[in-house]
Amino acid sequence: MSSMAPTFTSQHEEDRMPDGLSRTATGLAVEDCDVVVNRLGLNVKGHDILTNIDLLVPRGRITVLVGPSGSGKSSLLRVLNRLWDTVPGARVSGQVLYRGLDVYGVGADPVWLRSRIGMVFQRPTPFPRSIYENIALPLRVHGKPSKQIPDLVERALRQAALWDEVKDRLKASAMTLSGGQQQRLCIARALAIEPDVLLLDEPASALDPNSRARIEELLLALKGQLTMLLVTHHLDQAKRVGDYAAVMMEGSLCAFGTVADVFADQTVPRVHAYLQTPH
Repeated sequence: MSSMAPTFTSQHEEDRMPDGLSRTATGLAVEDCDVVVNRLGLNVKGHDILTNIDLLVPRGRITVLVGPSGSGKSSLLRVLNRLWDTVPGARVSGQVLYRGLDVYGVGADPVWLRSRIGMVFQRPTPFPRSIYENIALPLRVHGKPSKQIPDLVERALRQAALWDEVKDRLKASAMTLSGGQQQRLCIARALAIEPDVLLLDEPASALDPNSRARIEELLLALKGQLTMLLVTHHLDQAKRVGDYAAVMMEGSLCAFGTVADVFADQTVPRVHAYLQTPH
C-alpha cells in the first residue's frame, strides 16, 4: 500500500536518524520499520505520561503493546498519529519517524499522516449512516473518484471479512450490525483509504469471545499487507497474534523483542512477574 508523501522534513536534519536505534538485539534495523520512535515523551498539563521511549515498529508485522492499565499504551498510539494535537496542555517531545519523515517536523500534515497511519478504537464507532456510507464517506473525503468507490467499498469489506455478511443490506444502518460486525466495519473503514500502518487500541476487548476470535483471525489475515500496532490486555491474545511485543509500565518502555523472547525473559523481575500473571 502506498501514497505520495508530502515533502515535510525534520526541524534538524541531523536528527532524522535516531541514535542507538540503527540495530537492536532482535536484528531489526531502522529500514525494516514503518515507524521509529526516538526518545519520545508526552507531558499533559505538567504531568509526564510517557518518558524517553525508544521503539521500532517492524514493517508488515503485528507488534503487541502490553502492560498494566495506566501505563501509557493508548497514549502512545495517539502520539503516533497526532491525536494529542487537539488536547490543551499536551506537549510531545522527542521524535516519531514514519518511513523517514518526522511526524512532528516542519510542514508535517496531520490529515495526510492519519491517512497513512490509521486508528481503530476500543469500542466500535460506526457513523450513524448506512453500512455502505461508512466506507464511502472517507473515500470521498480523500478524493477518490465516484466511479471507483463501489469497488473500493467492496474491497474494504472483503478485507475485513464482512462482505458476505452485509452485501445484501448495504443500505441498512450500520447501527443494526452486531458489536463484532461494527468493529469489523470500523476496521474496513480504516483499510479503505489504504494505510501503511494500523493502530488498534484493544479492538476486541468489548466483544464476546466469538467476535474476539473473528477479529484475531482478521488481524492475522492482514499481516504482511500492512504494519499493525495492537494494544491488548489479553496476554494470551498477544501470544496468539503478535510477532513482536513491547511491555510498558508507568509511562516507560521496559521490554521489547519477539513475543517468544519477551515472554521468556526473566532479566527484569517486574516485567516477568506481570507477564506470568493471568489477566
